[in-house]
Amino acid sequence: MVLPEAFARDFGDPSHPLGPYAEALDGPFARAVDTLAQRWGTTVVAGMFETSDDPERPFNTLLVRGAVEAAYRKIHLYDSFGFRESDRLVAGELTPQVVELRGVKLGLMTCYDLRFPELARRLVDRGPRPSSSPRPGWPATGRSTTGAPSCGRVPSRTPCT
Repeated sequence: MVLPEAFARDFGDPSHPLGPYAEALDGPFARAVDTLAQRWGTTVVAGMFETSDDPERPFNTLLVRGAVEAAYRKIHLYDSFGFRESDRLVAGELTPQVVELRGVKLGLMTCYDLRFPELARRLVDRGPRPSSSPRPGWPATGRSTTGAPSCGRVPSRTPCT
């Protein structure tokens, strides 16, 4: 099941820091995702804000729990058209994250990472074909920041399976 970027808590007001909403990878949100995955016998990918060394600026992290456990920190922060994600978040290392689920290798990316083909190339070099790239949705419209429905054709905040 793939849930959107920032699923644990949305980005909120751009003038407010996200640090107060960040959690460790073994915090309450991660434990809840793990419980959900175990209860449903599935693997869950969900976006969260993970604590970093900067208390005001967390990582934008994809948490994977269930048959496999992993965490991917968004690398490419969106700084364009008056929006500066880097003012509120810390970028992850340029390290491709691949998980193997039931014999299928999956590459993880988040939203704006899709605009940078070098990450996709590095993921493909590690073997995966499908990739998971959750994107945020606009609550009023159910549309992602790109105007396309989040999770393919499924409205935002709706689990994709």
